Amino acid sequence: MKTHFASVELANESDNNDYWSGTICGIEETESPLSDKWNEVSCKKCLKRKEQHELNMKVAMEDSCDDMGRFNEFMARNPQLN
Repeated sequence: MKTHFASVELANESDNNDYWSGTICGIEETESPLSDKWNEVSCKKCLKRKEQHELNMKVAMEDSCDDMGRFNEFMARNPQLN
């Protein structure tokens, strides 16, 4: 049986029970085990979503750095704006 990744929604003051969020692969099987630790996850769809998320974060970080570099170049060419 595959183990799916899901995060734990922590309890609040009015409800002291913790609840699992939905699985990141979208499969809603209540019999399947859930985990919030990646080393315990065996569902290939969950692992694929994790890889895609990490790739998206890397691209976003690179884009952010590129934008900051262009901004710094612009400010260097236009010292009157400092």
